[in-house]
Amino acid sequence: MSFLSVLDQPGFLILDGALGTELSRRGIPIELPLWSADAVLHNPQAISVIHQEYLEAGADILTTATFRTDPLTFAKAGLSAVQAEKVIHNAVDLAREAIEIVRPSCRIWIADSMAYEEDIKFN
Repeated sequence: MSFLSVLDQPGFLILDGALGTELSRRGIPIELPLWSADAVLHNPQAISVIHQEYLEAGADILTTATFRTDPLTFAKAGLSAVQAEKVIHNAVDLAREAIEIVRPSCRIWIADSMAYEEDIKFN
């Protein structure tokens, strides 16, 4: 079943909460330029736990920790575009793993989170 067909059905979907806020509340640094992407690099377990807690609370959609994973932002942090791509994959894997732990038999959607930078050119 596609996401659009789910939206056409009666009822509602529950989106998870603020990942960055939860990381900050738990004392995990989320400073610019990488924001929550830094937690994927240095505190992936914290992201996994937060995803699991949102699933336990009933979330139907998990948002990945990919808010600032574009090549321009990673360059500002002295990291490469290849590293940015790896963080994106790792962030999605963290969401998938949380689903497998908490609600493996349920349809859970994974949403990307991305920042808009005027300097980034999309093709």
